[in-house]
Amino acid sequence: MNAVTPSIRLFPPPRPSIGTTSSSGQKDLGRTIDYIESRKDLDPEKIAFWGLSWGAMLGPLLVAVEDRIKTGIVVGGGLSLHRSLPEADPFNFAPYARQPMLMVNGRYDYFFPIDSTQLPLFRALARRRTTNATQWSTTQVTVFRTIC
Repeated sequence: MNAVTPSIRLFPPPRPSIGTTSSSGQKDLGRTIDYIESRKDLDPEKIAFWGLSWGAMLGPLLVAVEDRIKTGIVVGGGLSLHRSLPEADPFNFAPYARQPMLMVNGRYDYFFPIDSTQLPLFRALARRRTTNATQWSTTQVTVFRTIC
C-alpha cells in the first residue's frame, strides 16, 4: 500500500516584488490625481497622501514622485526590513519628498520596529533635497516622541 503524503504549504505564494508594486502604484496615483483635477467639485490644491502599513511604507516613494500631493501622512509604517531594488526603495526616495510629512507609529510595533525601521525613515524624511540638485537641506523636525 502506498502512503500518500499531504501537500502542506508552510509559506504563502510569492507576491509581486516591491518594484512592480510601486511602479503600478505610481501610475495609479497619477491617474487618480488626473481624475481629481478633471472634477470641478474637487480642489486639486488640497490633495494629501494617507497610507497605513504597506501604504505608509511606500508613502515617501509615492509622495516624492508626485509633486501634486501637498502633504503626506504615514500611519504604522517605516522602512522595510527586506532588501529592495534601489529604484524602488522608499528610503532612497524619502529625501526627495519635499512636502510636509507626518509619521504616526507605535513604540511596540513588531512589524516596523522603532530603531531599525521608524527612526531611519524619520531621519531620511528630515534630510530633504533642495531644488538645487547639488544641495541638501535639513528641515526642522518638530518632534519624534514616544507616548507610553
